[in-house]
Amino acid sequence: MPLMQLADLEKALSTLIGTTIEVSDSGEPAEAGEAPVRLLFSDGSMLHTHYWRIIEPNRPLRSCFDHGQKYGLRLHIDAIEELKQSLRGRSTEWARFDRKSGDLVFAFQRGIEFQAFNFTGYEDWEIRFADGTGEYSNYAIGRRDPNSPGGTIA
Repeated sequence: MPLMQLADLEKALSTLIGTTIEVSDSGEPAEAGEAPVRLLFSDGSMLHTHYWRIIEPNRPLRSCFDHGQKYGLRLHIDAIEELKQSLRGRSTEWARFDRKSGDLVFAFQRGIEFQAFNFTGYEDWEIRFADGTGEYSNYAIGRRDPNSPGGTIA
């Protein structure tokens, strides 16, 4: 997969506006605090991430860290299934790369946001676009210019 310049990543993310997604379990063995998922966009693009959060109006925050937890509830939380339900049939309103954290953030209809976290220098997320290009979180965040205000990309 050819890697991208950051301006190209941001441009490619903008092509996801209007697409819908299908969420699936990545099928990988997960460690505590992980719920690896794949988001398949209707244009054929794909995001794979281990660490994520969904923000939805009038609902508690949910994340990969909640997956399998009970928190005094009757049943264990299936965060992946909740993510599927929340994003099913929703169109992407915008998508962006956070240049300070390396997170990917997607906004969907009805005020829903999905955040793919970049916690480490390793591949926490991978995105592949329909044209065959893509990016890994550790490469994207590595392109920050530490001498620029706000850590902007050089």
